[in-house]
Amino acid sequence: MARIAWKLASAAALAVLLGSGPVLAHHSYAAFDRTKEATISGVVDELEWTNPHVWIFIWAPPPGGGAPVRWGFEGGGIGGMTRAGWSKNTIHPGEKITITHNPMRDGSHGGGFLKAVLENGKTVGDT
Repeated sequence: MARIAWKLASAAALAVLLGSGPVLAHHSYAAFDRTKEATISGVVDELEWTNPHVWIFIWAPPPGGGAPVRWGFEGGGIGGMTRAGWSKNTIHPGEKITITHNPMRDGSHGGGFLKAVLENGKTVGDT
């Protein structure tokens, strides 16, 4: 009987271990250069207030100037963003915003959200 219990416990542990890989991969920040911080100002296009991560999209010129392009910034989950002072009504399309972020390693337009200064001067962050 003890052998069967041990085998069941081992199989359960193995299943949990094998199933945890996708969860860890999902929460990877490998796309962001966490050794760098950048700041960009633009106009809010959209706030995706969804789990697993909140996304903020703005229109802003690329570094060096030029026509505005759409940038995307990945924030934390809704719970963490709420604790950091956010709600689904914190920003609205058309408002000006300045975002501090960890830039994308590949140089694309976006990054990992760190904090923002809103049009009214209020600073809100991520957890």
